[in-house]
Amino acid sequence: MNLRMLMYLLHALAACNLPCRHAIATAYAGSIYPVGPMQEWDVPDDVQCVVVLPPKGRKPSGRPPKKRRPSEGEEIVHRKCGRCKGLGHNRQKCKAPISLTD
Repeated sequence: MNLRMLMYLLHALAACNLPCRHAIATAYAGSIYPVGPMQEWDVPDDVQCVVVLPPKGRKPSGRPPKKRRPSEGEEIVHRKCGRCKGLGHNRQKCKAPISLTD
């Protein structure tokens, strides 16, 4: 199925107000095949003897960190407060006293 036919099918299904899962199932109905029971699989010996274990890492306890970690090479954009012009926070979190003379 080419991309144009797939896009046409997705637009036609969207016009019928069908959820995306139905559109995806219909679009890929002819290209995804069941694998059959495990007893019928042809697995090479070098793959069959490999033992796969779960990862050793544990999920840390507690709430996840608030700040996301930037990707390598990504520039970090620092917030600038509109009231005190300080870096690292915004006007809502500013702890500087409100100036009445401005």
